[in-house]
Amino acid sequence: MNGFDLSKFTFKPAFDLDAERKFGANSLLIFALGLYTQAEDLRALAADALTDGGGDKKCDACIVDTEEERAIIVQSYCSQDWGLPEAKANKADDLNTAVTWLLSMRLEEVPERIRSKAQDLRLALDEGKISRIDILYIHNCRESENVSKALEAVALTTKKIVDPDSVKGIAIVPRELGLNSIEELFKAADKVIVVEDVLRVPGQKLGNILGPKWKAVVITADGQWLRTLFNKHHDDLFSANYRGYLGTTRRRRNINAQIKNTVATQPENFWVFNNGVTILTKKIDERDGQLQIHGCSIINGAQTSGSLGEAIAADSAKAHILCRIVECSDRSVVDQIVRFNNTQNAFRPADMRSGDATQQRLASDFRAFGVSYVHRRIGTATPKEAISAESIAPSLAAFHGKPQLAGRNRSQIFENEAEYRSLFDTAISAQHVYMAHALAIALDKLKLSLKSRVAGDTATDLERQQYQVLEHSMSKYFLLYIIGRLAEELLGTRVVDLKKWVQKDSLVTADPTEASDIWINILEAILPLLAVQVTALGTAYEVTRSEELSKKAGGATKAVLAAFKKQIEAQLQALRNATCLT
Repeated sequence: MNGFDLSKFTFKPAFDLDAERKFGANSLLIFALGLYTQAEDLRALAADALTDGGGDKKCDACIVDTEEERAIIVQSYCSQDWGLPEAKANKADDLNTAVTWLLSMRLEEVPERIRSKAQDLRLALDEGKISRIDILYIHNCRESENVSKALEAVALTTKKIVDPDSVKGIAIVPRELGLNSIEELFKAADKVIVVEDVLRVPGQKLGNILGPKWKAVVITADGQWLRTLFNKHHDDLFSANYRGYLGTTRRRRNINAQIKNTVATQPENFWVFNNGVTILTKKIDERDGQLQIHGCSIINGAQTSGSLGEAIAADSAKAHILCRIVECSDRSVVDQIVRFNNTQNAFRPADMRSGDATQQRLASDFRAFGVSYVHRRIGTATPKEAISAESIAPSLAAFHGKPQLAGRNRSQIFENEAEYRSLFDTAISAQHVYMAHALAIALDKLKLSLKSRVAGDTATDLERQQYQVLEHSMSKYFLLYIIGRLAEELLGTRVVDLKKWVQKDSLVTADPTEASDIWINILEAILPLLAVQVTALGTAYEVTRSEELSKKAGGATKAVLAAFKKQIEAQLQALRNATCLT
């Protein structure tokens, strides 16, 4: 291995021992991309993101997330010999090809493999729903200058295509995720403070404050000190923050350009114009009038710090910032400090409901079955088969008749009181949530299976037609909606309240394989019927994105299924044995 010590990388054993690592040549890509996006469900991530295969035009994965206003375009490389001095720079250059096909070529000429992603990305850009595009090169080699330069060139190409005059204010972020970067992401997933250096803090001390489980010092910090920290540690500096630095754009909601402008034009007023920063540390030392801190994470002021980092050094040196440095080791207190300090960039909508009585009851009910239900973010990694409130909520919303809410505005599920209460009311049970979870897993598995057959050119014409229904970003929620509409035909009885449709207790286990496999058999029987109805209404892209066409597809499939029930009696009986109405 070229004298390279791979044993120092703590993520490698976790990667090797991951029983669910079933993504073949794309295993490293999904592992690293999951860390990068903080994805809780790697199977769902793979089903949505992977494009690798024949006709991918050098795009191995693509994510279009209009909720986060971010797109991610990925190329990957996994050498049999881990730890090579550098990855192939030409693989980074290949991202130019991926960007060009996704963004520039006539849509009808774009290969079927990536056409749905090109459609989603272009529409999101046209609607102004993308403010950042990440260009990622994921590999198992060491990072290198050659690759870094190649990625910068790709970023320039992307910028010229999507925002040539910098009017839209779209930030292009090139990132090389080699061994060291993946290791940093892996460690950050389980740590509050990643930057563990002992740091000297220059500036004027204003006072000390002592709390019940914390202590703090307030200072006027030097702008150049924050600039140096940012340029050395980048995203690691914000490990305890809900978001890192978002970049400088000209978008109305992005204030970072204004911060940089203040640094450049009025640095003497920066202290009074800016809200300041809050830093979390493990230990504060004050000796002989010198302030030192052990470890550093900026929990409020990521945009201030990043803007100072990108400003001209001479300008940053003239600016001063109000700075609170907090020492605290109590994890529950730290969580609250982080939460209540994040006013500039809101925490995730699901966090608003972490203390809700329904969420706490569901967690308790699931514990009785030996199942982990995560209703609030925690510092440690989410258990592999845990059900997350944040990830299951869109599936539940779609199943209960709101696929557009699930796919296009999922934050409203938690932010809007009426939407939240209609879904997570007192009647919802752990068994119902589990059934929706098993169904969502089945959809991801089926999509990955069909995607693999299409990529390997072994799919039948009917399987290709079925995959066309599943390949779009809205497809999963469209299918969940359809299954909800088919409840009475599937159960063979009247269904007044979908929340009464539950998984039988015997199948509510930590491993959802048995429950999801029953759903796969149902989906394989229904999908050919649905594909015919979708084709009759328009393209799959149009139907899955239209509320009206989705209703028509559901109604038509319901009628057809009623006539075909005898042919799939075995699959229906298995579902009725596994689920029931309460």
